[in-house]
Amino acid sequence: MNKNIKINEQDIFRYIFSPHLLSEVKRKYLRRNEKYENQISYYESVKKAIDSETFIDLKKKIATKIPEYTLANVFTLHPVKYEEKKERNGSVIFAAKTKEEQAKLKTYTFTDDDRKFLIRIICFENTAKLFLFSLTEKVIENITVKILPGGEEIFMNNNNTSLMIDKRIDVESIELRID
Repeated sequence: MNKNIKINEQDIFRYIFSPHLLSEVKRKYLRRNEKYENQISYYESVKKAIDSETFIDLKKKIATKIPEYTLANVFTLHPVKYEEKKERNGSVIFAAKTKEEQAKLKTYTFTDDDRKFLIRIICFENTAKLFLFSLTEKVIENITVKILPGGEEIFMNNNNTSLMIDKRIDVESIELRID
């Protein structure tokens, strides 16, 4: 055995979590040297705890108790600031664009900070239609949409079709949970 090999905490961490980042010489040295057995055992138990299902369940329970804590499957969407194009004088005005109809129609657009999702809500006089788009172009399933500030939760099977809501809603932000 080579006594000139220097082992530090980072090496032991890599030996357990990312062995491919550690040289073969150091891996063999750690494997054969009982001096590091306790540290290796410690990091193995940490890795096992991190990888265990119980640890993930614990994180989810904590997340439900602490509003500021979010998991990877929970996204907060905020309004997108965009400028609507104004009708020019002399342009054709369709029946749906009459002033009477415009007062009854309101639209909202929301996206998350990572720009993974876009939600478009069109509110009519007594109903609303919600569209969920994945900017990663994936089909998303088992979705819970929480409308804020009211807190109403709506379930969607997937984002292939729009969702009709039986009432007009006002929205400031949206919490999207994917199970």
